[in-house]
Amino acid sequence: MLDERARARAWLDLHDGLQSEIQSRLPADADTPSIALINGGSAPGEGEFYVLNLEDNGYEMKPYRDLGLVEADAFAGVETGQYGATDYETMLEVDPDLILVHWGITTGSVTFDGDGAFDAEAFHEQYVAPMEDDDVGSQLAAVQAGRVLPGPTAEQGPLVNAFQTELTARLFYPEEFGAVDPEAPFEVPEDDRLFDRDRVQAILDGEAA
Repeated sequence: MLDERARARAWLDLHDGLQSEIQSRLPADADTPSIALINGGSAPGEGEFYVLNLEDNGYEMKPYRDLGLVEADAFAGVETGQYGATDYETMLEVDPDLILVHWGITTGSVTFDGDGAFDAEAFHEQYVAPMEDDDVGSQLAAVQAGRVLPGPTAEQGPLVNAFQTELTARLFYPEEFGAVDPEAPFEVPEDDRLFDRDRVQAILDGEAA
């Protein structure tokens, strides 16, 4: 069995390998879509959005930093209200290529009184459909392109971060890392996996070298 130091080294090795794989395959900056990261507490049905800052420190934004996405923040320098509050009109002025819902990947999950890992229908009903039905929201490029997507959670240790970094890479660069199935975002074809699941299991079991 691994002691805690050996387990920590194993996680760091896995993390470094994942980062090396991603960095070697990242597209040029010109191919990076502009992003609006909205809080999961946003209410598109009421025209209320709460924009998050990708430059924030801490582990919450780590997947975005690691993927070099901070510079793609569509709302950088845009004036918003308290807690990043904004509306459809401002969203359309900014018109990001992609709208990502922070914590969206947990919609309908056991985390929020659901009965599974992710409920695609609930996500569409709560976030996507109201934008499609709004006169202004329906004009957003991300809405028209079907790129209102469930984003990672804020809470993440080394295990969750590995899966969320892989998910984020696939959300932003589907042509390079493989497209996310919106009905089953946690299911990754073996050829698209960016780290070894067997090694993760070995670390969890205390058996990784």
